[in-house]
This record gives sequence, C-alpha cells and structure tokens, in this order.
Amino acid sequence: MERYRKGFLYTALIIFLLSIKPLISLSLSGGEREFINVNTASREELTLIPGIGEVTAKRIVELRERKGRIRSLDELLEVKGIGPKKLEIIKKYAKCE
Repeated sequence: MERYRKGFLYTALIIFLLSIKPLISLSLSGGEREFINVNTASREELTLIPGIGEVTAKRIVELRERKGRIRSLDELLEVKGIGPKKLEIIKKYAKCE
C-alpha cells in the first residue's frame, strides 16, 4: 500500500511540474524577464499570462484588430473581464510595442 502511495505522489509531482512549465517560460531568463507582446501574441500565447483564459485572450485579439494596435496596456481595461487588479497582474508579464 505504501508503495502505491509513493507512486501516486511521484506521479502527482511530475504532473504538477509539467503544468507549471508555461509559467517557468515567463520567468527570468538570462537576467531579464520575457514579456509577451499583446500586439503580436497569438491567443494561445496570451493564455500564458496569469489571469487570462481563452475567452479573455480572444477578446484581447478582437480589441487589437478593432484598434489596429494596442498603444498602452491600460487599453486592456476596455476588455470585458479585465479590471484594475487583473491589469496590474498582466503588466508583470505583458508589454505592447
């Protein structure tokens, strides 16, 4: 029984480590943080930003297409589902160029 418990814990640990891989890719790399450019990122890339799911990513892409480009991350407040608190989190991982 103990053997199965250890096997389960190891499996759970591996699944957890694989699930945080996208977040690790957003961490510091070479001393600099890699930011996701909201003007060029695909929907899938936008979902790597904490707090942005598929629906919000789709809305960001629609906003970008409607405006031509996003000039300031503050414009993301126009997206349904993004408020001031979520925007502060997004600013840690995103940029607009």
